[in-house]
Amino acid sequence: MTRQDQTSIAEDLDPKAAPHFGEPENQEEPEIVIPEIIKDENTARLEHVFGKIYETSMSDVPICNRELNVEAIAHGAFETEWLGVLITPWCMNLMLLPTDETQEWDDKRTGEKFKYTLPGGRFEFISGKDDELGLYRMCSLFSPMYEFGDHASALATAALALEAAMNEELGEEVNEHEMEMSAIMRGEMPQDLVEAPDYVEEEEIADDETESAPSEGEDSEQQVADQDNEEIDQSKRAFLRGQKIPTSDQSQT
Repeated sequence: MTRQDQTSIAEDLDPKAAPHFGEPENQEEPEIVIPEIIKDENTARLEHVFGKIYETSMSDVPICNRELNVEAIAHGAFETEWLGVLITPWCMNLMLLPTDETQEWDDKRTGEKFKYTLPGGRFEFISGKDDELGLYRMCSLFSPMYEFGDHASALATAALALEAAMNEELGEEVNEHEMEMSAIMRGEMPQDLVEAPDYVEEEEIADDETESAPSEGEDSEQQVADQDNEEIDQSKRAFLRGQKIPTSDQSQT
């Protein structure tokens, strides 16, 4: 085997030199647009309080990712509370702080869990209290924070998470599903899922027998309609059992 042949084989085995059939050249990942980072008085308060916690009680805790800093970003006012995201080396949380309009925040309920409906869905928050910060409620997004290689990536994730939490399009499907499941847990059946009874009254049967029989064409159309309704009912029952309802594209495969 000549040296030229060896060189040719080496080039064939080199993934950089070999052509990638079926893949477009210069393929680029879709660009992710990072939302604007907003700061205000409450982000400064969170950074001050949790920065001191990091420097003191959390300074020697192994769970901390030393590549990250303490930083907070704001959405601002939401209904009667303030909403934002807090980044620390050990966790990332959605944060709620009280405002002058906030009611029914009792410091005796520290440690209790609360459900909040944001535009992007329902989130579970746990209440807390700090001597300097006062009352707050937090919803865990990430803990621990090892998957973030640097602070910039954690900050970008926090901004995107806050944007998703306020996205009404994401919340519509989630809220509708939760309302249906809540009704089921109460022993109620959502109106659009109620099925027709399996029995027919004797008088209705007698009335039907007196009517003229449908023609062959009408009978075929009725069979198709009945089959479609049966498939819809089966899909609804599958949904109630927690099974995914296939989309039209999936059903054709």
